[in-house]
Amino acid sequence: MEHQEFLRTISEVAITLTGFIGIVVALKFGSSDWSSRTIMQFSALLRASIAASLLSFVPYLLFQATGLEELSWRLSAALLASVMALNIALFVRDTKGNKLTGIQGVMFIGGFLMLTVVILSVFKVLDSSTVFLFGVVWQITVGVNNFALLLISDTRNPEQIRKIQS
Repeated sequence: MEHQEFLRTISEVAITLTGFIGIVVALKFGSSDWSSRTIMQFSALLRASIAASLLSFVPYLLFQATGLEELSWRLSAALLASVMALNIALFVRDTKGNKLTGIQGVMFIGGFLMLTVVILSVFKVLDSSTVFLFGVVWQITVGVNNFALLLISDTRNPEQIRKIQS
């Protein structure tokens, strides 16, 4: 199956990212009270990283089950579109009461655009295999973005800085 090595690499990166995120977040925030913004960012990065790691196996498993490569990619893209739509819905739910940063707004719009492209690939308007790969990489990008926002969040929040200093 085409792109199998790339998908394996994506899975390894996503799993490593998820593990690293868990360690850093646990050390950085410990058991202290988490703000709603921190929970929102942590949830978004965890969902995206886990989605990328699990989705990277889907095309190969579908290909093994069906023996049809194009169908496997299209079904994988359909599953990716479902996961992306769910992640967007959960992000919208989680952002209530939280002001979005500029980069979060850009990523949100980018997520809608990527979702649109993935849906087009399901209906054969675009190449499903290429779009699927970009979509899974997008999931990793969302995770890394939210991880970076978590790391810099205490520098923007004076209350968090006071907690750390005391």
